[in-house]
Amino acid sequence: DWVLPIGAPPIRDGAVLVKGGLIAAVGPAEELGATVSHRNRRDYPGCTIVPGLVNAHTHLVLTCLKGVLPPMPFHEWIRRVPVAYRALTGDDTAASIALGSLRAIASGTTVVGDIAYGPESVAIAADLGLAGTFYWEVLGVDTPELAERLYEIEYPSDPAVGCSTRLHCGLSPHAVYTSGPGALRAVHRIAMAQKVGFAIHVAESEAERELLTEGTGPLAALADLGCLPLAERDLSLGTSRRLALGVGIFVAAVAVTSFGLLPVQ
Repeated sequence: DWVLPIGAPPIRDGAVLVKGGLIAAVGPAEELGATVSHRNRRDYPGCTIVPGLVNAHTHLVLTCLKGVLPPMPFHEWIRRVPVAYRALTGDDTAASIALGSLRAIASGTTVVGDIAYGPESVAIAADLGLAGTFYWEVLGVDTPELAERLYEIEYPSDPAVGCSTRLHCGLSPHAVYTSGPGALRAVHRIAMAQKVGFAIHVAESEAERELLTEGTGPLAALADLGCLPLAERDLSLGTSRRLALGVGIFVAAVAVTSFGLLPVQ
C-alpha cells in the first residue's frame, strides 16, 4: 500500500522497479507497473516497502554466546567474553556468524557495522546476502606486534581487493582500555592510509565517559591522539551528557542488557 523512500515523501500505492538485481526506480505503481509484464510483477497488499535497516554495531561471531554467560555487571561480563570465545571451534564461529546474519536479515536488517576477527565474517555474510563494513579487531597488542597480528587474523593487505562493493573492510583497536596510545595511533594511521573505516568502543567506563563528555579525567591525555570522537560539534545523547563529534564521525548507541550489549537504533 505504501513505499517509503526515506529520502523523499511516502508514496501511496507505490512500487519499486528492479532491474538486474538493482533498484532502477521508485514511484507510483500505476506508472512503473506499465513498464513490466504482469508475470514479472509482485503485489504485496496491506504492506509497506522500506529500505533495509542498518545495524551500526554488531558482533556476528558472538551470536552463539547468547545465554552462555549469565547476567552480570559489564566489567565482569567483558572479561568473560574472550574466555568463552576461545572455547569455540572454527565450525562454531562459522555457524555463529551465519546464525547472526540470518537473524539480521529476518529482522529486516540488510547492512551491518560488524566487529570481525577474521575473513570468515565477510565471506559468510556475503554468501547470505548481508552487506556492510567489517572491522577487523585487534586488542591487547603492542605497536611492534601490530603487523604480525593483522597477518594472523588475515586482514587484507589491499582492502579494496579483499572486500567487495557491498562489503567494506575496516579496522578497530577495540577500546582505550585494551589498546595503549601507541596501538590506537597505529591502527588509526593504517585505517586512514588505506581509506577504510575505523571503529572504536567508547564510553564503556566512567573514565571514558568523562574524557568524551568533558575532556578531563584519568584518560585526558588521550584527547590529543587524533583518533577519538572529540571535536567541535556536540551531539545530544538524550541526557545531560554530550558527546563531541567531528566531521565524518558517527555514534552507534548501545544498551546494556542482561545478555550483554545490544545495539539501539
